Amino acid sequence: MFFYRADRNWAVLIEVSAKVLSLVAKDEIIAAWPIAVGKPGTPTPLGRWEIINKKVLEPGSIFGSRWLGLSNPGYGIHGTNNPASIGGEVSSGCVRMHNHNVEELFKQVYIGTPVKIVSQAQASDIYKIKEGDTLWGIAQKNHLSVEKILLLNPQINPWQLQPNYTIKLRKKY
Repeated sequence: MFFYRADRNWAVLIEVSAKVLSLVAKDEIIAAWPIAVGKPGTPTPLGRWEIINKKVLEPGSIFGSRWLGLSNPGYGIHGTNNPASIGGEVSSGCVRMHNHNVEELFKQVYIGTPVKIVSQAQASDIYKIKEGDTLWGIAQKNHLSVEKILLLNPQINPWQLQPNYTIKLRKKY
C-alpha cells in the first residue's frame, strides 16, 4: 500500500513538445527523463493533475513495469513494452517512459504528488543552438553548469549539437 506524503514539496513537470518529464523539488529540477506522449488524435491532456494511485505491474505488461494514475480519469504515467516508442507521439494520451526510468520515478513520488502538463517551456527558457556552439559556451553565457543543461535536456547528445535545435535553460519552475 502507498501512502500520501504531504511533507515532500515535489512535483512532476511534463513538457509535451520537448517530450521530457522532470521531477521538481523546491522549484529545482532534480531529475529529467525522455518520454513518449499522445498521438495528435489522442493528445496528452494539458493541465494540473495529481497522482492518485501507484501500481507495480505484471512482467510483460503493455504498460511496462509501473503505473502512476493521474486524477484525470484514464490517464497515467507508465512504462512500456516498446522502448523504441520513447521520443514519439504514439500513445492514447498517457505518458510513456522507459521501464527503468518509471521505476526510479515510482520510488520518488507519492499519492497526491502534483503533476503539471504543459505544451512547451516559455520562450525565455529556451536557447536555439547556433553553428559552432558548444555546451560549455552555452552554459557560460547563461550562468549554468553543463551538468544542469544535460539534466534539463536528456534527449541531446552533448558531442553533436545540432544547429537550429532548441534546448531548455530554465533553472526554476
